[in-house]
Order: sequence, then C-alpha cells, then structure tokens
Amino acid sequence: MNKTSGFLNFLKTTKEQMKRKHLICKEDSKIEESIVTKWESLDAKQKLKYELTIATRCAPKMFKDTISTFSKEKKEVMGELGFSILAQLGCSNLNRELCQMLVENFDPINMCVQIHGKTISIGPQDFERIMGIRDGGGIVDIIGSIDEEDMKKMMKIYAQGGNEIKIINLQKYVKDSEKIDDTFKIGVSLFVVATLLCPTVLDTVQPKFLLPFRDAMAIRTKNWATFFFLPSCRRCEVFQVER
Repeated sequence: MNKTSGFLNFLKTTKEQMKRKHLICKEDSKIEESIVTKWESLDAKQKLKYELTIATRCAPKMFKDTISTFSKEKKEVMGELGFSILAQLGCSNLNRELCQMLVENFDPINMCVQIHGKTISIGPQDFERIMGIRDGGGIVDIIGSIDEEDMKKMMKIYAQGGNEIKIINLQKYVKDSEKIDDTFKIGVSLFVVATLLCPTVLDTVQPKFLLPFRDAMAIRTKNWATFFFLPSCRRCEVFQVER
C-alpha cells in the first residue's frame, strides 16, 4: 500500500494507544496488518485528520545557528530588546506532530487545550512565560503606510533595494552587521518575527512589521506577547474550519 504521512501517523498513534492499554508488548507483523486493515476501513474524511498538514516556515535551527555567531555585544542587545530568553534557545527542530496535535485540540474561543479529558487554559501570559517575550504596556501598531519616507529608507536596507524582505537576506544582514545601532536592532527584531514569533509559509517578512519597529528605543515597551498570541488563536480557528 502507499504509505502516506496520514497512514504513518495513524500507525504510530494506534500503536501508542495499544501500548498504553497493554494490548501489545512488542512489535508484531500481525498487529501491523490489523492496523492496516483498520486504516483501509476509514473513509476519506476520517483519514484526513491523520494527515500532517501544518505548513510553516518556523525555523528554530536557522535562528539558533544565527544567534550562535553573535558577539557578546549583539547578544546583550537581544536582551535590551526583550529577547534574552529567545537568544538562549536550545531547540533546533520543530515537532510538527506535536504542533498539529495542539492545534487540533485547541479551543480558540475559550483559549484552552483539551487533552485526555483535561482542559488547560492558555493566554498571553503563558505565551509571555514560555516564549520569553513580554507585554510592555505599549500598543503594537501596524496601521500605516510603508510608503512614508522613513519606511522607504528601511525597506531599502532590509529589502536590499527590492520590494520584499527575504528572510535569508535578513539573516545575512544581522550576522554580518558590524554596527550595533538602531538599524541592527530593527533588523534582528524582524528576524525574530520571521523565524519564530510570526512565521508564514513564505520566505519573506511582511513589510507592515516595519511599522511597530520604526522606533528602536520603544521596541521592548510594546505588548508583544498579546500581539503574537491572539493572531495565533485566530489562525488555529481558520485551520480547524478548513480541515
């Protein structure tokens, strides 16, 4: 049979459930055959929920590898911006199966995860504690035009003359930058957004994120935890509806 990601996920999940119930103690070809039969009896809609469909450019390895090249001074700036915990990130891989399980069991209306009969509430304060970014009290404003003069200057720097801010170019910029000035602070903040806090399926950063970063001195004073947590809830809701 064609071993799709859905089947492999179903096989792994079923075996784990059987082991927890002490229905199997060791691997057995007959057990796998029975699971295959069960899989083939499912209709297309039932099979769909086992497909791993989480698509994201969340790139902890790129982030970790980049930060590892930073000088002591650059890492201190990360702390000044409010990203000191992220700068200590030790994880290089994204467990997509775990991510999908959490997304599928997340209630975006009541902001909680329901697992094994238990309900765990999750809010911006948990996002703040886990991700290490804080709500500083200031509103994160992404309303405005990137056609303003200061925005054009920043686009020229980070988009390198083009009309798109590519993540790979941002990575090179923050790694190679010798000056640790406001331009570096804005660039590294965009890099954090692109690789960890608000990654998309694209290889670019939305230019609108330049707006809340235009004042480098005010970056750490914004409500970043709430700003990134609430849209994540909405994206979970959209994902569930589309599924």
